[in-house]
This record gives sequence, C-alpha cells and structure tokens, in this order.
Amino acid sequence: MHFEERACEEIAGLLDGLGDDGASARPAGFTGIITARTSLDPVEAVSRIAAMIRDEPWSVRYCLRIIPVQRAVRATEEAITAEAGYVAGMIPEGCTYRIRVKRRGSKVSTTALIRGLASGIPRGVDLERPDRDVLVEIIGGTAGISVLEGGALSVHDEKRRASEEGGALGQ
Repeated sequence: MHFEERACEEIAGLLDGLGDDGASARPAGFTGIITARTSLDPVEAVSRIAAMIRDEPWSVRYCLRIIPVQRAVRATEEAITAEAGYVAGMIPEGCTYRIRVKRRGSKVSTTALIRGLASGIPRGVDLERPDRDVLVEIIGGTAGISVLEGGALSVHDEKRRASEEGGALGQ
C-alpha cells in the first residue's frame, strides 16, 4: 500500500525482462491495487515471474500478489455471467472448481455472479480443494476473470518456498 508507483515500475520492468518492451502498469484508483497490460500470455508471464522470485527473491520488492487476468469485461452481472462458457472451457472434464469474487468500487451482487457463472459450468464444485480457482476481480467498471490452477501468485509465499528449499534466500 502507498507504493503503487514503485510497484508499477517494478511489474513493467519484470514484464520487459520477460520480453514485452511495451508492457505498462498504472494505479487502479484503489489503495494497494495496480493494473498492468502485457502482450505476453498472462498465466505464463506470472509463472515465469514466480520462477524469477525463486531464483532472485530480491527482484520483486513492491508487488505482493499478482493475478493473471485472462478476460476483461464490463463489470455488470450480465457481462460477467456471459463468460460462463469461456470459464467452463478452461476447466477440464472431471476437474472441480470454486468461484471467488473480489469487488472494489462496484455494487454488483457477489451471490448473483456466483450463481450466474456456476449455472453455466457443468463441473463439480469443491470449496476446499478445487482443481481450478475461478477468480473474478472487479475494479470499478471493469471485471477481470481468471481460471487458475493453484490461484494467484503470492510473492511472500514464493519467497518463503525459496528459503525453505535452500534457494537464493537460504544460501
């Protein structure tokens, strides 16, 4: 919190280091939240940033949590629930899922979003140990949708893992 400008510079630099010299980032208008744009596949970019953190934990100082957004739509119940088909296509047959909604600056009903999305996803629900997390991040008038195996990237958790595994922090 309160280091959004530095976090913007950091994430743009990380994405540049991964090969996107046109990456950009800006504060989202909510304390502690920034958004970034990249031409790279967002899930692959976050995976590569996680590997970078394990090798060089000091390379990330200001970003604490990184969520790759696969779809961005207007933050309305209709626009978000219309993405159920896309979400279902990202969850393999036989896999379970759970939906998590985080709202900032929006009055869209979390319950209505979860019901609307779930009604279009013909897969099993597991709220404790799902195979996939469906994340809906609403920031003002925009909603980001992600279907992730393992959830968002916690920089702190990656640094702790590196330390426990004897990585750069534990050497």
